[in-house]
Amino acid sequence: MYLRGETGKCLHYYVYFVDAEYGYGYIRIPTWCPFRLQIYLNGHNILAHQLKQRGIGYELIDNAFNDIEDYQQAQQLANSFSVDSLRRFVNALADKYCPVYKDFSE
Repeated sequence: MYLRGETGKCLHYYVYFVDAEYGYGYIRIPTWCPFRLQIYLNGHNILAHQLKQRGIGYELIDNAFNDIEDYQQAQQLANSFSVDSLRRFVNALADKYCPVYKDFSE
């Protein structure tokens, strides 16, 4: 008797979205229990959206800020990021795209 390595096939569904507050992101949904969801958001996109709403100029190259007109205001916006708001958003995504996860959560 011995162990033999074998490639397994795992199926995930990806849902990509653009949210008005959080920008670009995706949710990765596995097709097996316990449905551990992976949700990706980019903090730079969130900050860029907030800067744009306030009329503060910036230059975003790929995933890095090259220039921001008002660094102090940008830092204040980053510091005021609401974790509770993010938690509500993530829970709403989970409810919408994988409602069965509640049956397997702790």
